[in-house]
Amino acid sequence: MSAIAAWEGLAPREITSMHRPALTIVPTPLAIARSTGDAGLRPTRAGRLLATVVVALILVSIWMAVFTPRAASASSPLRTVTVQAGQTLSELAVRHLPQLAPAEGVARIQLANRMSGTHVLAGQHLVIPDVP
Repeated sequence: MSAIAAWEGLAPREITSMHRPALTIVPTPLAIARSTGDAGLRPTRAGRLLATVVVALILVSIWMAVFTPRAASASSPLRTVTVQAGQTLSELAVRHLPQLAPAEGVARIQLANRMSGTHVLAGQHLVIPDVP
């Protein structure tokens, strides 16, 4: 005798009459997305943050390009001199930048002309910087 037959309360008739539910197909998230027309591609939090940062950088760069004042030296003509035979950088600094000390004038002329030394050649064109 089996354990089920010995169990009080269950008759063999009841066991055979139990109905087992049929299996149903559960739709996958991809199938649901296809049926609703959703592509299924959604930006992640990091993706949204990256897009926000890129847009902000573009806007800031446009803002700076439009509203940054132009350099005053670009609008005013540059003053240039031609070095004569026998002239030194110190002489040019004293003559063209008299309001500065000679060493300061030499340094400013060197910076304006991207010079690494004080040697100049006859016929060389030098930019004389504006002094405020």
